[in-house]
Amino acid sequence: EYTEEISRISQGKLLKNLLKKVNQSKLFVDVNRIWNDKKDLIIESIKKYIDADTVKLRYYSLKNSEEILLEEIIMDTNSEIVYFLYESPKEKELKNVVSEILDYFVTDNEYGLDTYLSTRIRHGTLQGQLRSPFQKNNLITTRINDQSNQYVENTFINNIIEGDVKTLNRIFSDFSNEIDLLIEDVKTNWMQIKIKNKTPEGMFDYSEISHRMNKLYKVLENENNPKLIFDGVIQFLWDETELNLSRIRNKLRGELSESFIQKLTELQKSLYDANYDKTLINGKISQCKTDVQLSIDEVSSWFERVDASDDTKVNSIQILELCKIIRENISPDFHNIDFEICGHEELLMSSRELPFYVDIILILIDNALKHSQLDVKKLKLEINFKKEGESIVIYSMNNFNSTNSDEVLESAKNIEKTIEISKRQANSLVKKEGGSGYSKIYKIIRYDLQKQPDIIITVSEDKFCSRVVLEEVGRY
Repeated sequence: EYTEEISRISQGKLLKNLLKKVNQSKLFVDVNRIWNDKKDLIIESIKKYIDADTVKLRYYSLKNSEEILLEEIIMDTNSEIVYFLYESPKEKELKNVVSEILDYFVTDNEYGLDTYLSTRIRHGTLQGQLRSPFQKNNLITTRINDQSNQYVENTFINNIIEGDVKTLNRIFSDFSNEIDLLIEDVKTNWMQIKIKNKTPEGMFDYSEISHRMNKLYKVLENENNPKLIFDGVIQFLWDETELNLSRIRNKLRGELSESFIQKLTELQKSLYDANYDKTLINGKISQCKTDVQLSIDEVSSWFERVDASDDTKVNSIQILELCKIIRENISPDFHNIDFEICGHEELLMSSRELPFYVDIILILIDNALKHSQLDVKKLKLEINFKKEGESIVIYSMNNFNSTNSDEVLESAKNIEKTIEISKRQANSLVKKEGGSGYSKIYKIIRYDLQKQPDIIITVSEDKFCSRVVLEEVGRY
């Protein structure tokens, strides 16, 4: 028994450490593969910068026009001068280099920041984590359907508060909607890339970096090695990203936390104004205020960048256990699911690979939760993570509401179409939230893990099955 207890404690510490690694890897840009894949285009732009003249010239910006030299302005024009710059062609070419690399850095469908934001934050994880304190304290329910602002009746509240049930349901339905709207705003507006006035509320703001490049120019002024110039620009972009991350953490802990606490206080007032006995619910609301702070601290920790390493080997059993912990943190009622996992100790992954396998498994779990149309207590989910020959196979199977079998069959066909599109190119579907997430799985396997994906979907009776195969590329 003593040996088993020591083993259990050691396993708990390992999983806690792995969870920290996964949380700290949510923000990622694969700069090495950007360089390898886009090298020729990047070097072409960098050579223009290297060869450009260093003599400073006056550039004027005319309203509704690009920056042009003073001698090129037609003096009888009615164009309004907005501002002027005193800089060299070399400085202007550096801006072009930074602009090109920035585009790869944030928007590239294969390796850019926005792709990982979509997969690791916007695709369910953020919403689940921020919702969890309210669910844990039975203060919110889920929408009747995705298109409705009406929410499932809160039976827990109806059982502990006496009074008019209709009014009580309205109060808690409205409260659930208000919380979801706040979270939706964070997901769809805050967690976006802001460049050239696109997504103006996006907290990943790179719209003004051209005005902060003097320091970069001084660092690179005498450098002629294209790879070192690329590395310098990447470091500049990471420095800009760190400023964004600091602002995001502050806004989450400040504005969002205050908004949640305000909504909880307003809920107490609504119950008071409706003359309900708040004795039992006040404890839940007070506890929720504490849990909200903890949840926001957890989310804030996602926005602290740490470089991935290969210092730890993790087996597939540990990865599955880790995914279970992550899902239980996001959804307090996840423990009610009949969830069976099967992994293998000899199937080892590196710390660098770990977040990608976690992404795949969480998408499969999320897909079962969202599309089975079953109460969690009736949902049965099985995931097997194993080695078959030289291939890695992740097999998932879940039951679903058999009265909706036609809808599930149609969903399976749509998934197959999505996979076929993904085979042709890494496309904008990987940044789209909602849906089944299979385009994200395909992208992760092909581009992040550098393996050949083969995804097979089957539907039989009340079972939905996914067989995700990761083949070594060398076998093709």
